[in-house]
Amino acid sequence: ESIHEAWETQKSIYNFTQPTLPTVIPVDENQALVNVVSFSGMSPVKLADTFYIDTGPNIVWLTMTGQSEEYVTNLVGFNFLIIPGVGAGFHFKVQFPRLSSRRSEADRVVVKFDGVEVAEIPMLEKMEDIARETFLLKQPITVGKTIIRATIKNVTKEIGKDAMQQGLSDQGAGGFFVGLLAGIAADIAVDATENADLRISQFFPSYARAVEISVPPGTYNVTVEYWNGKNLMRAVDHGSREFTPGGLNLIESYMLQ
Repeated sequence: ESIHEAWETQKSIYNFTQPTLPTVIPVDENQALVNVVSFSGMSPVKLADTFYIDTGPNIVWLTMTGQSEEYVTNLVGFNFLIIPGVGAGFHFKVQFPRLSSRRSEADRVVVKFDGVEVAEIPMLEKMEDIARETFLLKQPITVGKTIIRATIKNVTKEIGKDAMQQGLSDQGAGGFFVGLLAGIAADIAVDATENADLRISQFFPSYARAVEISVPPGTYNVTVEYWNGKNLMRAVDHGSREFTPGGLNLIESYMLQ
Protein backbone atom coordinates (compact mmCIF):
# COMPACT_ATOMS: atom_id res chain seq x y z
CA GLU A 1 0.00 0.00 0.00
CA SER A 2 2.85 2.41 0.83
CA ILE A 3 4.45 1.71 -2.54
CA HIS A 4 1.21 2.52 -4.36
CA GLU A 5 0.92 5.72 -2.32
CA ALA A 6 4.44 6.79 -3.34
CA TRP A 7 3.52 6.54 -7.02
CA GLU A 8 0.34 8.53 -6.43
CA THR A 9 1.74 11.32 -4.26
CA GLN A 10 5.32 11.71 -5.56
CA LYS A 11 4.81 11.73 -9.31
CA SER A 12 7.77 14.05 -9.90
CA ILE A 13 10.05 11.33 -8.50
CA TYR A 14 8.19 8.18 -9.54
CA ASN A 15 7.60 9.23 -13.13
CA PHE A 16 7.93 5.70 -14.50
CA THR A 17 5.73 2.62 -14.57
CA GLN A 18 5.32 1.00 -11.18
CA PRO A 19 7.06 -2.39 -11.22
CA THR A 20 5.28 -5.61 -10.37
CA LEU A 21 5.63 -6.40 -6.69
CA PRO A 22 7.67 -9.51 -5.79
CA THR A 23 6.00 -12.82 -5.17
CA VAL A 24 6.49 -14.14 -1.65
CA ILE A 25 5.75 -17.79 -2.49
CA PRO A 26 6.31 -19.24 -5.98
CA VAL A 27 3.21 -20.48 -7.74
CA ASP A 28 5.01 -23.75 -8.44
CA GLU A 29 7.08 -25.03 -5.51
CA ASN A 30 9.23 -26.95 -7.96
CA GLN A 31 10.36 -23.70 -9.57
CA ALA A 32 13.32 -21.62 -8.45
CA LEU A 33 12.63 -17.97 -7.74
CA VAL A 34 15.50 -15.77 -8.96
CA ASN A 35 15.86 -12.10 -7.99
CA VAL A 36 17.98 -9.88 -10.22
CA VAL A 37 19.00 -6.42 -8.97
CA SER A 38 20.75 -3.96 -11.26
CA PHE A 39 22.34 -0.57 -10.59
CA SER A 40 23.41 1.94 -13.23
CA GLY A 41 24.72 5.48 -13.47
CA MET A 42 26.22 7.59 -10.71
CA SER A 43 24.71 9.96 -8.19
CA PRO A 44 24.71 13.72 -8.89
CA VAL A 45 27.49 15.99 -7.69
CA LYS A 46 27.45 19.47 -6.20
CA LEU A 47 29.26 22.20 -8.10
CA ALA A 48 29.81 25.84 -7.17
CA ASP A 49 28.34 28.94 -8.82
CA THR A 50 30.08 32.12 -7.67
CA PHE A 51 28.91 35.74 -7.89
CA TYR A 52 31.28 38.69 -7.53
CA ILE A 53 30.41 42.36 -7.09
CA ASP A 54 33.22 44.90 -7.46
CA THR A 55 33.02 48.66 -7.60
CA GLY A 56 35.01 51.44 -9.21
CA PRO A 57 34.29 55.16 -9.36
CA ASN A 58 30.60 55.38 -10.38
CA ILE A 59 30.55 51.80 -11.72
CA VAL A 60 29.63 48.32 -10.48
CA TRP A 61 31.03 45.16 -12.10
CA LEU A 62 29.03 41.93 -11.86
CA THR A 63 30.81 38.65 -12.56
CA MET A 64 29.57 35.05 -12.41
CA THR A 65 31.66 31.90 -12.63
CA GLY A 66 30.60 28.25 -12.58
CA GLN A 67 32.30 24.91 -12.13
CA SER A 68 32.23 22.21 -14.78
CA GLU A 69 31.88 18.51 -13.91
CA GLU A 70 35.70 18.37 -13.97
CA TYR A 71 35.68 21.08 -11.24
CA VAL A 72 37.20 23.61 -13.63
CA THR A 73 35.97 27.15 -12.98
CA ASN A 74 34.75 29.00 -16.08
CA LEU A 75 33.45 32.50 -16.66
CA VAL A 76 29.67 32.31 -17.09
CA GLY A 77 28.69 35.96 -17.34
CA PHE A 78 29.93 39.52 -16.94
CA ASN A 79 28.12 42.85 -16.83
CA PHE A 80 28.45 46.33 -15.38
CA LEU A 81 26.18 49.08 -14.12
CA ILE A 82 26.84 52.81 -14.20
CA ILE A 83 25.73 54.15 -10.82
CA PRO A 84 26.76 57.74 -10.05
CA GLY A 85 28.07 58.21 -6.54
CA VAL A 86 29.35 54.67 -6.04
CA GLY A 87 32.82 54.63 -4.53
CA ALA A 88 35.69 52.39 -5.56
CA GLY A 89 37.15 49.45 -3.68
CA PHE A 90 34.11 47.41 -2.60
CA HIS A 91 34.45 43.65 -3.22
CA PHE A 92 31.73 41.09 -2.48
CA LYS A 93 31.69 37.34 -3.10
CA VAL A 94 28.89 34.82 -2.57
CA GLN A 95 28.89 31.17 -3.64
CA PHE A 96 25.97 28.77 -4.04
CA PRO A 97 25.90 24.99 -4.61
CA ARG A 98 24.38 23.61 -7.81
CA LEU A 99 23.38 19.99 -8.36
CA SER A 100 24.77 18.48 -11.55
CA SER A 101 23.30 15.30 -13.00
CA ARG A 102 25.30 12.21 -13.93
CA ARG A 103 22.40 10.15 -15.23
CA SER A 104 22.90 6.67 -16.57
CA GLU A 105 23.16 6.33 -20.32
CA ALA A 106 21.52 2.89 -20.12
CA ASP A 107 17.80 3.09 -20.86
CA ARG A 108 17.16 -0.66 -20.92
CA VAL A 109 18.61 -3.55 -18.93
CA VAL A 110 17.93 -7.20 -19.74
CA VAL A 111 18.93 -10.48 -18.12
CA LYS A 112 19.82 -13.57 -20.12
CA PHE A 113 20.10 -17.20 -19.04
CA ASP A 114 22.27 -19.33 -21.31
CA GLY A 115 22.23 -16.57 -23.92
CA VAL A 116 18.43 -16.32 -24.05
CA GLU A 117 16.70 -13.16 -22.84
CA VAL A 118 14.34 -14.06 -20.00
CA ALA A 119 13.32 -10.62 -18.74
CA GLU A 120 13.78 -6.89 -19.06
CA ILE A 121 14.59 -5.46 -15.64
CA PRO A 122 12.10 -2.68 -14.80
CA MET A 123 12.96 0.51 -12.96
CA LEU A 124 12.55 0.31 -9.20
CA GLU A 125 14.04 3.56 -7.90
CA LYS A 126 15.62 6.73 -9.27
CA MET A 127 17.97 7.75 -6.47
CA GLU A 128 19.16 10.74 -8.45
CA ASP A 129 15.67 12.23 -8.60
CA ILE A 130 15.27 11.75 -4.86
CA ALA A 131 18.58 13.55 -4.29
CA ARG A 132 17.45 16.39 -6.56
CA GLU A 133 14.09 16.80 -4.81
CA THR A 134 15.85 16.85 -1.43
CA PHE A 135 18.32 19.44 -2.71
CA LEU A 136 15.55 21.68 -4.09
CA LEU A 137 13.59 21.35 -0.86
CA LYS A 138 16.53 22.67 1.16
CA GLN A 139 17.70 25.20 -1.43
CA PRO A 140 15.72 28.26 -0.19
CA ILE A 141 17.13 27.81 3.32
CA THR A 142 20.64 27.27 1.94
CA VAL A 143 20.46 30.39 -0.25
CA GLY A 144 19.08 32.51 2.59
CA LYS A 145 21.74 31.41 5.07
CA THR A 146 24.47 31.88 2.46
CA ILE A 147 23.40 35.45 1.63
CA ILE A 148 23.16 36.41 5.30
CA ARG A 149 26.54 34.88 6.14
CA ALA A 150 28.29 36.40 3.12
CA THR A 151 26.74 39.83 3.73
CA ILE A 152 27.83 39.92 7.37
CA LYS A 153 31.37 38.83 6.51
CA ASN A 154 31.77 41.24 3.60
CA VAL A 155 30.22 44.25 5.35
CA THR A 156 32.42 43.65 8.40
CA LYS A 157 35.43 43.39 6.12
CA GLU A 158 34.59 46.64 4.30
CA ILE A 159 34.10 48.51 7.58
CA GLY A 160 37.49 47.24 8.73
CA LYS A 161 39.12 48.28 5.46
CA ASP A 162 37.67 51.79 5.70
CA ALA A 163 38.80 52.19 9.30
CA MET A 164 42.29 50.93 8.49
CA GLN A 165 42.67 53.15 5.44
CA GLN A 166 41.51 56.21 7.37
CA GLY A 167 44.02 55.43 10.10
CA LEU A 168 46.85 55.15 7.56
CA SER A 169 45.82 58.06 5.35
CA ASP A 170 47.76 60.61 7.41
CA GLN A 171 51.01 58.68 6.89
CA GLY A 172 51.44 59.81 3.32
CA ALA A 173 52.01 57.66 0.25
CA GLY A 174 53.54 54.86 2.30
CA GLY A 175 50.48 54.61 4.49
CA PHE A 176 48.19 54.63 1.47
CA PHE A 177 50.18 51.80 -0.13
CA VAL A 178 50.12 49.72 3.07
CA GLY A 179 46.37 50.28 3.38
CA LEU A 180 45.84 49.22 -0.22
CA LEU A 181 47.78 45.98 0.27
CA ALA A 182 45.99 45.26 3.53
CA GLY A 183 42.63 45.77 1.83
CA ILE A 184 43.55 43.35 -0.94
CA ALA A 185 44.71 40.82 1.66
CA ALA A 186 41.39 41.17 3.49
CA ASP A 187 39.47 40.56 0.24
CA ILE A 188 41.51 37.44 -0.48
CA ALA A 189 41.08 36.12 3.07
CA VAL A 190 37.29 36.53 3.02
CA ASP A 191 37.04 35.05 -0.49
CA ALA A 192 38.99 32.00 0.67
CA THR A 193 36.52 31.34 3.50
CA GLU A 194 33.32 32.09 1.57
CA ASN A 195 32.72 28.76 -0.16
CA ALA A 196 29.59 26.74 -0.85
CA ASP A 197 29.07 23.47 0.98
CA LEU A 198 29.69 20.89 -1.76
CA ARG A 199 29.63 17.81 0.45
CA ILE A 200 27.58 14.98 -1.04
CA SER A 201 27.99 11.25 -1.38
CA GLN A 202 29.26 10.47 -4.88
CA PHE A 203 29.25 6.69 -4.59
CA PHE A 204 25.57 5.87 -5.06
CA PRO A 205 24.17 4.83 -8.45
CA SER A 206 21.52 6.84 -10.27
CA TYR A 207 19.03 4.06 -10.93
CA ALA A 208 18.04 0.78 -9.33
CA ARG A 209 16.17 -1.93 -11.20
CA ALA A 210 14.84 -5.26 -9.97
CA VAL A 211 12.96 -8.24 -11.34
CA GLU A 212 11.81 -11.60 -10.03
CA ILE A 213 12.00 -14.60 -12.36
CA SER A 214 10.64 -18.11 -11.90
CA VAL A 215 12.73 -20.79 -13.65
CA PRO A 216 13.19 -24.56 -13.44
CA PRO A 217 15.92 -25.46 -10.93
CA GLY A 218 19.33 -25.94 -12.44
CA THR A 219 22.56 -24.28 -13.46
CA TYR A 220 22.50 -21.33 -15.85
CA ASN A 221 25.04 -18.98 -17.33
CA VAL A 222 23.79 -15.51 -16.36
CA THR A 223 24.44 -12.31 -18.32
CA VAL A 224 23.04 -8.84 -17.65
CA GLU A 225 23.10 -6.48 -20.63
CA TYR A 226 22.93 -2.68 -20.53
CA TRP A 227 21.50 -1.02 -23.64
CA ASN A 228 21.22 2.52 -24.92
CA GLY A 229 18.63 2.37 -27.66
CA LYS A 230 19.90 -0.27 -30.05
CA ASN A 231 23.50 -0.02 -28.85
CA LEU A 232 24.82 -2.56 -26.37
CA MET A 233 26.87 -0.63 -23.83
CA ARG A 234 28.05 -3.51 -21.68
CA ALA A 235 27.35 -7.18 -21.08
CA VAL A 236 28.18 -8.26 -17.53
CA ASP A 237 28.92 -11.97 -17.31
CA HIS A 238 27.95 -13.38 -13.90
CA GLY A 239 29.19 -16.84 -14.77
CA SER A 240 27.51 -20.13 -14.02
CA ARG A 241 24.93 -19.93 -11.23
CA GLU A 242 22.88 -22.69 -9.66
CA PHE A 243 19.28 -21.89 -8.73
CA THR A 244 17.31 -24.03 -6.28
CA PRO A 245 13.74 -23.90 -4.92
CA GLY A 246 13.73 -22.02 -1.62
CA GLY A 247 17.34 -20.90 -2.06
CA LEU A 248 18.76 -17.37 -2.01
CA ASN A 249 18.89 -17.00 -5.77
CA LEU A 250 20.17 -13.43 -6.03
CA ILE A 251 22.03 -11.77 -8.90
CA GLU A 252 23.51 -8.30 -8.33
CA SER A 253 24.78 -6.37 -11.31
CA TYR A 254 25.99 -2.82 -11.88
CA MET A 255 27.33 -0.47 -14.52
CA LEU A 256 28.30 2.88 -13.04
CA GLN A 257 28.01 4.99 -16.17
